Amino acid sequence: FDAGGVRVIDVGDRAHPREVGRYSNPVLNGKPRAYNNLVIDGANAYAAFDYCGLEVLDVTDPSNITQKSWWNPWHCETGPLNWFSSDGHVNEVELDAAHHRLFLSSGKSDLDVLDVTDPAVPVPAGEFGGVSNGIGTWGVSLRGDEVFLTYVCAAIPFSSNWTGVKALKVRN
Repeated sequence: FDAGGVRVIDVGDRAHPREVGRYSNPVLNGKPRAYNNLVIDGANAYAAFDYCGLEVLDVTDPSNITQKSWWNPWHCETGPLNWFSSDGHVNEVELDAAHHRLFLSSGKSDLDVLDVTDPAVPVPAGEFGGVSNGIGTWGVSLRGDEVFLTYVCAAIPFSSNWTGVKALKVRN
């Protein structure tokens, strides 16, 4: 639900969907935030948390979602305008469950890869691109041993001057 956090909707009765749970990181109360995408793997939800990195949420009880861990490399909570100056913005996340890897489109940081063998402790496992190349990703897709990055021209929240797609081979 973007700036409103993660919302859980029960669609068991499709004519009457209803919210049964929600979560939003309280550290960011009063500051911009965006939950852009998530992947669910069992009791874990890997939530793309924009300029705040990635949160791993325990969704065992959807009415009481709790944070299991938070990968916050850009220290988003330290200032009110960090959304505009952050070195990264996670928009999409893809899970390679067989190898316990998360692939994150991370804005002007291009691509970050996290090892989530232990979801309570995500560990950086690779990266591609970087903040000085002048381009930024918006999307990421994983198929077999390839990861596809989509790039966007943007002025905010990060500067990017190229659009296109890059395909990369994944080494496990």
